[in-house]
Parts: sequence; C-alpha cells; structure tokens
Amino acid sequence: MKASVSIALATYNGAEYLEDLLNSVYQQTYKHIEVIACDDCSTDGTIEILKDFKKKYGLSFCVNDHRLGFVKNFEKAISMCRGDYIALCDQDDVWLPQKIETLLSRINGKLLVSSDLILVNKNNEIIDTSLYRHTGLEFKRENQLRYLIYSNFVVGCTALFKKELKQYLLPFPEGIPYHDWWIALVAAAHGGVEFCEVPLVRYRYHGKNNSQTGKKMLMPTVMDKVKEVNKKLKSSFYEDKYNWLKAIYTNVAFSNDCKKYISEAITIYEGLINKPIPVRATYLAFKNRKFIFPKRGPAKRIIFTLGMIFSGFIRKLHNNNALVFTFKARRQNEVSGGQKQVLQK
Repeated sequence: MKASVSIALATYNGAEYLEDLLNSVYQQTYKHIEVIACDDCSTDGTIEILKDFKKKYGLSFCVNDHRLGFVKNFEKAISMCRGDYIALCDQDDVWLPQKIETLLSRINGKLLVSSDLILVNKNNEIIDTSLYRHTGLEFKRENQLRYLIYSNFVVGCTALFKKELKQYLLPFPEGIPYHDWWIALVAAAHGGVEFCEVPLVRYRYHGKNNSQTGKKMLMPTVMDKVKEVNKKLKSSFYEDKYNWLKAIYTNVAFSNDCKKYISEAITIYEGLINKPIPVRATYLAFKNRKFIFPKRGPAKRIIFTLGMIFSGFIRKLHNNNALVFTFKARRQNEVSGGQKQVLQK
C-alpha cells in the first residue's frame, strides 16, 4: 500500500492566488493525498474557494474562532493531519506536478526533505529558476542544527516530513517566529534534513508574504553588517530571538548535546543585549562564527564577529549615556525646583 500524504495548508485572505495553488495540489502525480486547511478568519472569498474545493475533491477545512496568526495556524493544521507524511503548503504558490512524488523518493531515510524553488512574481512570471541562488541561501548538510540555531535554510512550502516528527513538534513553543524554522530545527535534532536540488514549487513573491524569503540578498560589507546589527539592536529582533531560544531550550525535543549549542547562542544574544562587557558572549561568538556568518570566508568571519560585538557594546554605551544624561537633567530640574520654592518662601 502506498504511503498517505497530508497537506497542511494555512489560509488567510488568500483568495487572489488560492485557486491556482489548490489546482496545482490536486494535479499532483502522486494521488494518495488529503488536504487539511485551517482558515484564520478570512474576510475575502477564501472560505468560498475552500468550500468549492471541498465539493470537488473532498478538501477538509476549518475556520478558526479567532485570529491565531500564521505560525499557530500552521500548528493547528499540522495537528489535524493523519497521513504517513505531512507536506507544508502556502496559499499563494504553485506546485509542480511531481512535487510530492519527487520528495518522497528523495527523503533518503531522513525525517524531513525540502527542495529548491522557482521564484516568480505575482503574475506567475519567472524571476529566477533557483530561489536559493537568487537569495544566496545555502543548504547545509553538516552541523545542520548549529547552523539552524542562527538562521533558517529550509523553505517551509517545500518541506515534507514523516509523521513521527509530530511527537517532537507539537505543541509549538510560545514565541517562535516561523513555523518552518522550528520544524527544521527539530528535524535536524532527530536525524537530519535532506535536500532536493530540483525546484518543485513556483514561489510567488509579491511583497505581502509572511516571510521575506524571496527578497534578493546583496552581499553586505562590514559597515553594512554593523548598520544591520545596530538596526536589530534598536528593534526587538535580538531580544525576541533571545527569548525564543530560551523558550525552546527547555523543550523535550532536544537532547543535552543540542541544548549545549542552544545555550551558547542564548549567551551570545544576552551579551549583545544586556551585558556591559560581554566577555563570555564574545568568546562564544568567535567560537561559533562559522555558523553565525556562514556566507563569509574565514577572515571576514572574524571581522564581522568583531563588528557584531562592537555594535552591541556601542549601543549599550549610548543607552547608558542617555540614562546618565536623563538622570542629570532630572536631578537639575529637582534642584531648580527646590530653589524656586525657597525663593517663593
């Protein structure tokens, strides 16, 4: 008997492209599939399209009582899947007919397999025949967990994984930024991730995607990287990542060896955010520079690591100076106010 494949689809106001996506799913060469869609309270014609495909093909769907957000919506869809394998599906892409069949043949004993993609615009016109090449994304076959802790290289809409992975994935930890990043991390911790170089999805980049995967990444200079770190420090980016890593650190999905690497990343981000002189964070950042800056050569990794730590130090110094200035100004106002009261008396 052939293995069954559940397709987890999260929808929200996706009527513009949803029919193209669902037609491509139901035109797969591999026919032992079920589609499970969770709608996150759409207000356009999405639900009507889901109803239509339910009549035509037996698609199963539910509508959430309240907005969950795309991460929690995918969690719900995955929890409802019953197949031997689960494939993730975005509402605005187009699948090539052999996608499921090819991924099943290429999983090679791993828990998860993903593929390259064709990058297209909103009109389904080709921008680049390889999204990985276009964005500079690089799949890693060695030390996958250590690379994934710092950045994701698995594009969720291409991923297919064995149902055994569900026991480690669910429930999702609170605060994870992207569902595919979490799934890739857990798969890497339990046997690894496989990759198919053949593009199997037409990834539609239209500027409204939940992730910015399709955006072309220019190779930054050292100063560009310093500016990027400064920007992230001013926002809550590093703080959010620090909190997220702390949340997953206690998860039962990870062994003590895995937690050691997660703990090192937590220390690095804590140093960037909080420590006045981040000695331990600096040491660990240099130790892990290969994984933090995978696209750099050996010399540039050292320079970029110095830039990252230096940016954090300058930011904290600036904040401390601002606090001192604020305290002095407040104290001066209090003194001035006291003098005025004396004069009035």
